[in-house]
Amino acid sequence: MHIPAHPEQSPPAKARVTVYRAATAHGVVWVTLGSGSAAIPSFELLDDPAHNVLMSGPYPVKASGPRIVENFLDVGHFPFVHEGILGDRKRPEIADYEPLPARMACSPKASRSSSPTPTAPARDRR
Repeated sequence: MHIPAHPEQSPPAKARVTVYRAATAHGVVWVTLGSGSAAIPSFELLDDPAHNVLMSGPYPVKASGPRIVENFLDVGHFPFVHEGILGDRKRPEIADYEPLPARMACSPKASRSSSPTPTAPARDRR
């Protein structure tokens, strides 16, 4: 490390920072807090010229962490708050689904989203 204003001095220990491995791919910067031994996942659709990728966000919100997590987990609000994108008010029922284990949450196969298609109205499923 070099301090241009004082080339003869070594920086004090408290002036040092932790270094993390980073790389760019798919138009974003990927950072690992670990060893960096795992490869950046590939997303087949990003290599398809017929597929349009829309990068957006971040979106600052005035909410607590638990409230934000609840919002992502509560798929029941999609037909009303995200109508036309993630749901339809005329079909608010949620089909049964299995959540993925955390270790699979970032896999390319787990990164698809779609509007749920119910098999039967919620009142008929028991």
